[in-house]
Amino acid sequence: MPPPALTDSAWVDILPPEAPSQAAGAPLLWSLTVFLLLAGLTGILWYRHQKQAQTRLRHVLRELRSGNKDSKAVCAEIMQYLRDKRVARHLKHWFHDPAWQQYLSRLEACRYSAETIPEHKVQDLVQEALTWLNRKRPPA
Repeated sequence: MPPPALTDSAWVDILPPEAPSQAAGAPLLWSLTVFLLLAGLTGILWYRHQKQAQTRLRHVLRELRSGNKDSKAVCAEIMQYLRDKRVARHLKHWFHDPAWQQYLSRLEACRYSAETIPEHKVQDLVQEALTWLNRKRPPA
């Protein structure tokens, strides 16, 4: 008679686990990973673009304070920048806002004014442009 095996005794009733299925969740895991990477990259690019916008407007403000540009040139540069495709896409939610329309009319009045605009008014326009760029999208 052959000797009893270990699995035949009452003390050993543990069976080794089955091998996990390797490909069961792989497509879902890959698609989730790709989605998260794309969402993160989009967020980083949007954040970087917002910071570039703020940096550019602050640079314009510094040039005005140092006397390198006059008020009309600064107003023209602000208007040109606000018409940029990427900036306009961010600001499109406020195109019909009366406050936005008033801001644009003040900016145009500054740009096309016959007399020189005081520096503090132009600084206020630059600060207001920064405020508009920092606004969050309104609820739908």
